[in-house]
Amino acid sequence: MSTVYKYAHDWSLALDPGVQRKGLWIEDDIVGAGLTSNTDWYSTFVDAGNDGGYPTNDGGALIVPYDTGVIMEPRSYSWLAASQFAELSKIDNRYYKRNAGKNEWRAVEATSAFFALPFPGTKVYTKLPGELSGTLIYTSGSVPTSNTITLNPDYIYYADKPFSIHCSGSNNSILSYSMKSNMFANYSSRYGNSTFYMWNPGSQSVEVDIFYEGSGINGTAIAQAFLSPGEVTTYVGTNDTGWYYFLAKGGDVSMSVEEASGDKHIMTPACDAIYRRRNGFEMSMIGGAPSSVGTYRVQDANRCVAVEIGDGSGGDSCQHLGLENLSNTYAFGGQLSDYHITTPFTNTIEVFYYDGTGTSWSGLNTHALFGSLTSPGQIGVDGSGNSPYDDSGNAVFFANGANMWLFKGTKPFEITINDASNDEEPLFGWMENEDDLTFNTESDLLDYVDTVNDYYRITFPV
Repeated sequence: MSTVYKYAHDWSLALDPGVQRKGLWIEDDIVGAGLTSNTDWYSTFVDAGNDGGYPTNDGGALIVPYDTGVIMEPRSYSWLAASQFAELSKIDNRYYKRNAGKNEWRAVEATSAFFALPFPGTKVYTKLPGELSGTLIYTSGSVPTSNTITLNPDYIYYADKPFSIHCSGSNNSILSYSMKSNMFANYSSRYGNSTFYMWNPGSQSVEVDIFYEGSGINGTAIAQAFLSPGEVTTYVGTNDTGWYYFLAKGGDVSMSVEEASGDKHIMTPACDAIYRRRNGFEMSMIGGAPSSVGTYRVQDANRCVAVEIGDGSGGDSCQHLGLENLSNTYAFGGQLSDYHITTPFTNTIEVFYYDGTGTSWSGLNTHALFGSLTSPGQIGVDGSGNSPYDDSGNAVFFANGANMWLFKGTKPFEITINDASNDEEPLFGWMENEDDLTFNTESDLLDYVDTVNDYYRITFPV
């Protein structure tokens, strides 16, 4: 049987028999039916002391279902043990949204791409949607490797060790399984009408409702797209400027966008708390200004999106990363002129490169940054040593043009770079040291899971 970890509970709903009470869930080791009314689960719960008998301390409660003879109801409470809290953190570190480098990528256009393979002996495979096993197309040697290929738009790419894949000048051409979600949005201000790419990586058909401007997903859809399992489809907007919103029903999709003559990027999921490298355009999913807007962090309980357009060179754009999509390790397999780090944690981040000589990485920088969920730390660095740094891509390349890079943090962080085409893009990474605690206190963990909207989809009948 699966182990069900429930992060938070909506105590405002009645405990009457048969009531569907929503909460935030994580489930591991899924076997068989999954969630049932007699499955124990753990919950973190911060209490104001006026709840009429629930725990009165900050912290977690172990909820044990109690059989009333009519229906199972949670009635017994005990504090979350340290080992159980650690287990919650371990599960979150393995969450697919934090591990793009360990999951599949789907090509949607035939274009040149390059892999970053930081670990020796990495095997890269490709397969068609629905296939259970793939075909080996490349094995790296005994040193960190960057390898260029031509993508086939019918195929999925994956590896047996963490890796990254990039399409310089056409970042919309490949989609990440880890960036799948049911809510997306994008803003365009130039370069003609947008073409949106959608991939359904799931096993069920998905409907995507499309909205333009107004009150976002609370408005009236102007179009719909229907995707069978594994299918990729496109939608071409009819307005060359403004906000488009997307709401998937029945499952998740992954998305990207390109304008008629530029601004090509992967679309990242709308989230409650998002992080970025600088000011740009931001909006909530219901069409209003987000409740909190800062240079490096944007937040709204309805979920929000941030878009950066035009950093001074490259004719490109990019989006944010949500808190649940942040990783502690990233790789990049091209020449690098600049990078910007935003971290919602106190973090030590090491930057390494491999220049094709010897067998080991060389260190470039170590950054000790102080940040919190609401006040992130940040730093920007370019190869010319400018202060403030040049984020356009026009600075000289670091390390004489080395083309293999590795960024390792003690906690998750967001990183945005410019590639050799001066195209800005956030990197998508993975979690190393999976058994480490990302959130050191139950209060911090609760603050985090309150923002992970995906868990709200699961209801649990008690």
